[in-house]
Amino acid sequence: MFYLLMLALAGCVIDHQSVEFGCSEDFTDQIRIIPCRGVDGVEFGDVLEEAKKIFGEPDGVSRADGIDRAWIVMGYENGAYAGLSIGFIENVGENSIGPADYFFMDEDYMGRTSKEIGIGSTVDEVIKSYGEPVKTKPSGDWLDYFYCFGGKYLELMTDEGIVKRMSMGNYLPITNSPCMN
Repeated sequence: MFYLLMLALAGCVIDHQSVEFGCSEDFTDQIRIIPCRGVDGVEFGDVLEEAKKIFGEPDGVSRADGIDRAWIVMGYENGAYAGLSIGFIENVGENSIGPADYFFMDEDYMGRTSKEIGIGSTVDEVIKSYGEPVKTKPSGDWLDYFYCFGGKYLELMTDEGIVKRMSMGNYLPITNSPCMN
């Protein structure tokens, strides 16, 4: 699944709504997702130990492969962080875990952005809050909406016009591939 996500992100314009669009916000009980920074106080680039200080031990650990990198994925299934997974770069040659590189939120995750967008939001609410997406992409019966924030992507996976899952991460260009268009 994450491999397909990386393929879908074959290009991401650096400046859809731009870095100034919420990147300086602080995490609060109401603002739990900041697309260009992270989720629930854990930010892109944070190490596993920092995430564990906030979230505690994960309920599950798995591995995901992408085109240019692999991740160790920490998943939370219970409590305030239910439905959240964090991908930390796997440094294969060094046999170590690097920084947080992507976040995935499923139907159990209750966090929202400062624009009140999260699981359960309608596509109309998303477009009203963030404008037209950089790209849309069919995914089976679902339609995925992609937004870019200062080199980070936000993907909203929708079914029948409702956000069912979300992911965000560092945009990785694939050599010789076009931008998201």
